Amino acid sequence: MLHSRYVIVVLIIVCLLLARAVWGVYGKYERSKDLADTAARDFAVLQTREKHLASLTESLKTEEGQGREIRDRFGLVQEGERAVIIIDDEREDAPHASTTESGFWQWLLDLFR
Repeated sequence: MLHSRYVIVVLIIVCLLLARAVWGVYGKYERSKDLADTAARDFAVLQTREKHLASLTESLKTEEGQGREIRDRFGLVQEGERAVIIIDDEREDAPHASTTESGFWQWLLDLFR
């Protein structure tokens, strides 16, 4: 009975169905492995961030850390310190542009200034 054509066809169909099921499980395994790797990387990033935030919290418990944070965020200075503010003038070429466009009427107005 095992050598009949019908049994062989049924066995081939069963083997194909089993191969398809195994292929599906393998695909799910690969996806879950990728997700596990991504989760591990995210966890490592979060652990690093937690350590940074813990150190920042510890520094804010001291008076020196609080003063440093206030100076960094709000640009304040303590007594005896000096603050230097540097401003880039983006309009460097603007005065030159107005003098190059002077005509007769501009020359006449400049005479009375």
